[in-house]
Amino acid sequence: MDMKTELQLLSNCIAVTGMEEAIAAFISTRIPSNYKLYKDALNSLHVSIPGKEHSKKILLLTHYDEPGMIVTKREGQFLAFQTTGSLSPSSLAAQEVTITDGVHTHPGIIGARPPHILRPEEQKAPLSIDTLRIDLGLTEQDPFPQWILPGIPAVISRPFTELLNHRVCGKSLTDRCGTAILMALLQDFPQMKNDVYIVFASQYYNTFKGALVAAHTIQPHVALILDGICVSSREHPDNPLQIGKGPVSYFGPTCHKGLTNALRKTAKTEGIPLQKRSSGERRFSDIWTVQTAVGGISSALLELPIMYSGKSTEIVSISDMDKALKLIQAFLPFLDKVIKEKAYYA
Repeated sequence: MDMKTELQLLSNCIAVTGMEEAIAAFISTRIPSNYKLYKDALNSLHVSIPGKEHSKKILLLTHYDEPGMIVTKREGQFLAFQTTGSLSPSSLAAQEVTITDGVHTHPGIIGARPPHILRPEEQKAPLSIDTLRIDLGLTEQDPFPQWILPGIPAVISRPFTELLNHRVCGKSLTDRCGTAILMALLQDFPQMKNDVYIVFASQYYNTFKGALVAAHTIQPHVALILDGICVSSREHPDNPLQIGKGPVSYFGPTCHKGLTNALRKTAKTEGIPLQKRSSGERRFSDIWTVQTAVGGISSALLELPIMYSGKSTEIVSISDMDKALKLIQAFLPFLDKVIKEKAYYA
């Protein structure tokens, strides 16, 4: 499986939080037929891989939904909307968008009043979602598309672009890069003693509900969560984490100390570059939900460096993704051996 090609296809999928049917259908076509697939009521896709002994359960989880917009009402030939996820009004003005109901699509532009017609106090005020509208390019004489109704999603239109140094740019690479890594892992999955569950979770941008339901459904003993992390860029020049220097291991109250140390030791043993970061606060990630589910689940977090995270022009390094895949492949046999030990199974 070519990681870059799969990431491009994933980035081009439209899967606004709570409306992930299209990307679930796409991933289903890429999963080897010998694995059992299950899509739960929240659109999360589960892949189960039975082990020889069936004694314990290992969970590998990432999310595949994306932030977007939801049409709230029609105003003449324009559309009012609200956002879901991490989109800010300042990043939306003048953006190209795609509106879709899963069958039909329609292009549009997010318009805002130009500066020269604003009063001085309005020019100083921050943009508000209430002042933005989606312009479909229709005149008053054009019939309005009947399928565009309140509740229809829209996303920023952004072509997937190859940059220098094995870097690519696109929308929703958080965490389509983690999705691509787990899809690649499934193409040559090792024989395990314990049962393994790989979950592509929905509704990350709706308080991690997809991960919550998956954790309660599977009730794993240990979990490894994949996510993206903001790294050094022009916007964040003081950030010590860098793209192209390998994946990132998080250490803090949201992760299990033993699992995290074992992940870092595996990287050192295998000669895989691994950046490290620590925090005294809980990580804004699916790991918080998984860690505190069903009485507590021992969890570790592996993060992919992303420049301009949360924007429609996220940049990721394919070499970082390759290193993360290699690390997970080396870490799985370790988990398979030590999962019965008290130090790794709370």
